[in-house]
Amino acid sequence: MKGRAVVVTVAMLVASGLSACGERDRGIVADVEAAIAKTERQSRRFLYTEDLGQRNVAVRGAIEDDFRFEAAVQENNLFLLEQVIRDDAIATRLQEPDALGSFASSLAAAPPETVEALKSKKWVVDSIAAPSLLLAGNVQVVTGDDPVYDALTVFNYVRQVLRQQDVRKFDENSLDYRPKEDPFPKPKESSDVDRYDFVPGRLPRSTDLAGGGVNQAVPAMQHFRKMAIYVRNGSVIRVLEDIDVVGRLDDLRRNYDLNIDGTDTDRAVEVAILGINEVRQGQGLDLIRVRKMSFGLKDIGGDVKVDLPEDDVVAGDLSFLKSTTKRRGAKSQAPTASTVPPVETAP
Repeated sequence: MKGRAVVVTVAMLVASGLSACGERDRGIVADVEAAIAKTERQSRRFLYTEDLGQRNVAVRGAIEDDFRFEAAVQENNLFLLEQVIRDDAIATRLQEPDALGSFASSLAAAPPETVEALKSKKWVVDSIAAPSLLLAGNVQVVTGDDPVYDALTVFNYVRQVLRQQDVRKFDENSLDYRPKEDPFPKPKESSDVDRYDFVPGRLPRSTDLAGGGVNQAVPAMQHFRKMAIYVRNGSVIRVLEDIDVVGRLDDLRRNYDLNIDGTDTDRAVEVAILGINEVRQGQGLDLIRVRKMSFGLKDIGGDVKVDLPEDDVVAGDLSFLKSTTKRRGAKSQAPTASTVPPVETAP
C-alpha cells in the first residue's frame, strides 16, 4: 500500500517541461552542433554501452558513411547479433537463437526459412531492407527498443537533448561547479579536449502547469539527465549520460511530498520512477529510463571500410526486424504524432 500511495501522490503532479533553465548560450549550442555535424561527415568506429542496473548492453560497430555501417550487440556479456548495412542491403547473423524475438517487430511475420537460417547462425542478406541513419530534425529519438538503432543514432539523440536542456562549457573554477555532483571525468590540464555539460532542469513544482494546459504532468528525462560531450579538434570523441534520480530524491520529496523516508535508495528510486512513469504513460509520453550511457568514438576520419559478408550467406526477407522498420523509403521512417510521444523542449 505504501508504494501505491506514492504512485497516487505522484499522479497529482501538475508541472512538466523545463522551466527556469536560464538564457541559453547560443554560441555554445552552435559549437556542439558543429562538432556533431563534423563528426557525422567522417568515418569512425564506436562503442556504445548502456547500464540499466541488472541489464547491460554493449554495441560495437563502424560507420564508413551514411549508407555503410555495421554493429554487433552484446547483453550481459552474451554475444547476440551482428548486422552489416551496405547501400540498400542489410545482412544479419544471430549468435544467440533465443534472442531473435527481442530484435523482431513481429516474429509472426518472419518467413520460416529466414528464421531457420538465423537460428542456424547463418548470415541472412536482404537486398532492399537497409535502414537509414538519416532522420528529420524534428523526429524524436525514443531509446530502448532497438540497441543497434540506439547506438547508430546517438547524435540524433544529443540534438534532441540540445532542445531540452541548457548546455555549458566545462569549467571546474566556475562558482556553479559542484565536484561531488559531477559523475564524469574531467579533461586533464593542458588537454586539447573540450567538455560540454548538459544541465538538468529545475524539477517542476506541484503549483506549476504544463504549458498552460489542463493535463497533469510529471518530471521528464531532462530533469534527471546529466550529460557530457567531449570534443577534440572539432570532433566528438565521447558522450556520457547519467539519468541521476538519486541526486534528486530530496527535491522529489520536497516538491511532491513523497513518503519514501526510511526506504533504501534503490527502492526509493524504483518507487518514484514507477509513479512518474504511470502518469507519463497515461498521457502518451515516453517513459523515463534510469540508465548510464557511454558512447566512445575512435579512428575518426580513418580508413574504415564496411563490406557485406561473403561466407555462409543466404538470401532472405528481414523486413520483420525492428531495425528494418526505419529502412530507406519506408513509410514508417517518418513517425507521426500518433505513434511518437511529443518532444519536450526547453523554453
